[in-house]
Amino acid sequence: MTGTAIAFLLLAIIVLWGGLALAIVYYRRSGAAGGQPVRDREGNVSIPHDT
Repeated sequence: MTGTAIAFLLLAIIVLWGGLALAIVYYRRSGAAGGQPVRDREGNVSIPHDT
């Protein structure tokens, strides 16, 4: 493999796992995984925003 191919492979792996991690965080914070979603001081759901 050339250096460019290795760089693109590493970039693809980082983007894939980073996107997966962000999706998991968003899913857990949304409350869809069960439990209560994250709320702000007023008691409103802070993530996701429906407006």
